Amino acid sequence: MGKRDLGMAPHAVFRTQGDDCWVAIAVQSDAQWQRLAALIGIDRPDWATFAGRKSDED
Repeated sequence: MGKRDLGMAPHAVFRTQGDDCWVAIAVQSDAQWQRLAALIGIDRPDWATFAGRKSDED
């Protein structure tokens, strides 16, 4: 499964701006996703649910 988790989406380590700068993100619920999406400015209705985020995991 690598960096994936059956009960979380997203669940990974992502490269950020700068040299060797990374952030780990693990979202367990749709409510957590809503807060994270608002914080980082993502407006993707298809990612509003766990199933939607999981289907677009790649």
